[in-house]
Amino acid sequence: MPLSARVLLTCSAVQGFLDREESSTMRPATRRLISISTLVLVVSIVGAVISIVAGWPAQFGGPGDPDNVASEFVYRGTALAAPLFPIMVLLVVFILLVPSQRWWGTVGVVGLCLLAVLMFIGSIGEAFAPHTPDVPRATLVISSVVGVVLSVALLVSGLMELIDRLRAGRQPSRVS
Repeated sequence: MPLSARVLLTCSAVQGFLDREESSTMRPATRRLISISTLVLVVSIVGAVISIVAGWPAQFGGPGDPDNVASEFVYRGTALAAPLFPIMVLLVVFILLVPSQRWWGTVGVVGLCLLAVLMFIGSIGEAFAPHTPDVPRATLVISSVVGVVLSVALLVSGLMELIDRLRAGRQPSRVS
């Protein structure tokens, strides 16, 4: 099965799981956070595939090896995507935790907020990394702008969800 088909299958499986998981009682802030975090995941996967095919290694922290982009993607990331381990794996885990209104759902929200900060730093780092002939400068800048916008959107929606959870937790219970 080609990689693009596996990516689409994985994304549709995650979305199908989320549609079944408490969808009738899910608050708008929770839906927004899940939608944005799923968008971040899809953009990262697409960026990884493009980087691997084009041979664009990560530039943040020193230029990567254009001949080993796929293997460097696992722990270092690419010019267009965060590393598979731990960032993308944690992103999936936290997305799956968020729908729960229990404490592990809150752990998922906090985890997404922390990942948003890490992704913001990585996006800025790629934008200001020294230029190499392996990756076009415009690619790094455009990728960084997209990364900054998505990470800020993820952080803001995560904070809105945390505020919403705090408000819901402070409401007195109704006794019939």
